[in-house]
Amino acid sequence: MTIYALQVLHCSILLCSYRNKVSVVCSFFTLQ
Repeated sequence: MTIYALQVLHCSILLCSYRNKVSVVCSFFTLQ
């Protein structure tokens, strides 16, 4: 769960930085 949380954190930073289609996919996985 800790590793998953870190992945979500990293993903949030990435989607904040890029805001591309990748961010949308990332956000979708984060919400799940």
